Parts: sequence; structure tokens; C-alpha cells
Amino acid sequence: MLRGGAFNNNQRNARCSYRNNNDPDNRNNNIGFRVVLSTLVAGNVCQVSITCQNEANGGVRSWPRFHGNRANSNGPIPWPAWDGATPHMIAAGAFSELTAWGNLLSAYHGAGKGKRSRGEVAAFEYRLEEHLLGLQTSLLEGTWRPGGYHSFLIHDPKQRLISAAPFADRVVHHALCNIIEPDFERSFVEESFANRKGKGNHSAIALAQRHARRYPYVLSLDIRKFFPNIDHAVLFSLLSGKIEDRRVLRLIQLILDSGDGIFNDASTGTLFPGDDLLDLLWPRGLPIGNLTSQFWANVYLNPLDHFIKRELRCKGYVRYVDDLLLFADDKAQLWEWRQRLVERLSRYRLVFHSGSHPRPVNEGFGFLGFMLFPERRRVKKRKGFQYQRKLVDLVSGYQQGSVTGEELLDSVMAWNNHLSYGNTVGLRKAVFSCLPPEIAIMARQQWRRSLVRRGVRG
Repeated sequence: MLRGGAFNNNQRNARCSYRNNNDPDNRNNNIGFRVVLSTLVAGNVCQVSITCQNEANGGVRSWPRFHGNRANSNGPIPWPAWDGATPHMIAAGAFSELTAWGNLLSAYHGAGKGKRSRGEVAAFEYRLEEHLLGLQTSLLEGTWRPGGYHSFLIHDPKQRLISAAPFADRVVHHALCNIIEPDFERSFVEESFANRKGKGNHSAIALAQRHARRYPYVLSLDIRKFFPNIDHAVLFSLLSGKIEDRRVLRLIQLILDSGDGIFNDASTGTLFPGDDLLDLLWPRGLPIGNLTSQFWANVYLNPLDHFIKRELRCKGYVRYVDDLLLFADDKAQLWEWRQRLVERLSRYRLVFHSGSHPRPVNEGFGFLGFMLFPERRRVKKRKGFQYQRKLVDLVSGYQQGSVTGEELLDSVMAWNNHLSYGNTVGLRKAVFSCLPPEIAIMARQQWRRSLVRRGVRG
């Protein structure tokens, strides 16, 4: 059943039909409409309300929030405010900061860092002022629209769809994150890692190992198809709970809409209690590769972090994107936490991979490419074999002239640096034994210099 009506200027003036007795030649651009779809699901009437307004009037679409288990059966998901504290809001006026020349220039440098030799970045830099001024003007006038994504598959070792936005769009993404990220950062828990300054994978590994020395049991959880299943309505509800500037929200809405359809396989979705098949068609999924996607992933799971820390009162906790570790003194506690987390995660329309269970830390547990034990770290065999095959191909390409010595050396140094955070001396000697003598000598020299910079004897 469909019902609805038009409104003049804003939603508060809604009516069953629009009658204003204007002259037939009168034209307006501030007219909107409201549509409500009612369906009978599991004996209950569920409503989805969609409100639209002409974009020229700066309107922001009201995202659907009440269909079945979507977002929250009691309404929009509020931003977590613990101990009675009022969450800090990003006030109106943030859009002016976002479009300021200094912020756009900083965003360009952030988006182009390490990529200036690429054609797309070099072309943008060649007419830098012109391109930045064009972005500033289109943002201020409300005419900016995201471009199309370039998508490709990688196998690392799982198949992943990577979607790269045009460079000009990435500048806008950086400009947005420059303004809103600091306010969200204040609410993130210390145990959340990835895509945060000073909180990389090695810091997460170090904290996990400290917990392994303190607690005898660990529960490792992994969210199934995390990025493809991030629900746009839930995410927008969380973002709008802290952002008051409607123009910033409209920009976020445009970026979200640009990724709709990238993960268009309905089979990857999950039906929750109260859902029907139409729920699989609601907008979901964030492109893997956007800076905004990485940042919004932390925003999406931040309420879950607070639930674990505040309500479960888990003191031994680590999260890196969609990989979670919970430590405790007994298995029964971890089993109870797991059940409560499964229920809580369904609020965000996500599920864990099946088969996870508590285990003694002395048996070792996988985390971010390492097998961690209380007193040592080993690289997973799969990771070692995977890089060994890659290195053999690089060496073959170097000998044939298709790979430069600099490219080979960069790959060796990056992998060597990663392995140095584990107990891997023997592994490194075995893997790097296939290196040409001249590359091996340069690698040893660079490694000694890096140890000196880090203040390590070696």
C-alpha cells in the first residue's frame, strides 16, 4: 500500500496534495514529496518513510530507518553517550571550513602523497589552482557530483573488489575527513586500531600479545563481508547523530550514493528477523579503497566497541577493522560474550563468521598475518609461501629486465620490515636466499641504516 503527499519548503508543511492557487505559469524549485510504503511482515505492519526535496533547496534525504530490524526497531541509532555525557556535535559552519582553500590544498597533498608520479595525479597537479578552484566552486554551489569508480579484483589471498574513485573525488574525501574526523576520533576507544594515527597493525599486534600474557583464553571474531554489508541507513544515522551542518550531510549522502551498486550481489546480504526479500535491495556497501570508507568503518563499529568496553566490561580487547579479539580468565565468560555480541551486531545488520570459539592463548591464535603466542610471534605459513612466490616472480622479472632493481629492493625492504616485528630471523634468511647478490648487499645496507635510525643494535 502506498500513500503520501507533497510539502511546500519543508517537511513540517506536509499535506495530502499541493494546492496553492498559483498562476499556471508560476514555477517553484522548493517542492518535495513524501511516500510511505506499508507492508505486512510476520504479522506486523512495517513502514518505510522516504522524504525527498529538491536539491537546489539544500534538502537532505531522510534515510529509511524503521523497516523490520533496520537500524533499530525503536528508531534511529543514537550516537553513544556514556555516563550521561552529551556527545560533542559538529556544528553548522563546518561546510565553510571544508571548502576553505587551505583545507582543499591540504586535502590534495594528503590524497597525492606517494602518488605524484601517477598520470592522474600529475595531470591534476599541472593545473592545481584551476582544479582546486573548480572543486571549491562546485562544492559551494552544490553542483559537485562524484565520478565513476574504477574497480578491479585482488587476491590477498581472499578475492576482494577494490574500487578506486577519480583523483579529484579523493581530494574531496580528504577534505571531508580533515574536518569531521577529529570530532569522531575523540569518541573512539583506545583498543580500536586501523586508519588512525599511531594505531597501525603492529601496534594492534603488540597490544594483543600483552593481553595474551595476562589472560589464559582468547575469543577471535571476524565479521562476514564487512564492507559489502555496511548498511547506508545505519551509517547515515550514526553520522547525522554528530553532524548538524546539513550541507556536510548532503555531501556525505552524495558519496554514499556513489558507492551504491558496487556490491550489487544480493546473495551477500543477510536476512534478519522481521525482514523480507526487499531488504536485500536496500543500499549497502562501502567501496574498499576510499579514505571515507576506512574512516566510516570505524564510525560504524564504534558503538560496538563501547558496548564491549562499557557493558560487557571486557578489559582485554583489541579490534582491527573487522577483526576482534576478546580475552578473559575463563571460557564460560567468552561464550556468554559471544552470544551477546551476535545479538548486538544484528542491530547493525552484520554477522560474524561461524565457527569461532574460545581457545587457550598457549595454542596460538591468528591475528593480522601472525600467529601470536604469549612469548613469541610467528608469521602464518600461508603468508610466508605467498610472499615467497611473489619474490620469485619479482627476481625473474628483474633478471629479464621487466622489473627494476629499485622496485625489487622496495618490495624486499617492506616485507623485511614487516617480518622484523616477529621472531622470523630464520624465515627471512630462507626467503631472501634467492636474491641476486647486488640486491642482497643493498638490502643489508638499508636494513642496517634503518636499525640505526630506530636505535636498535643489529
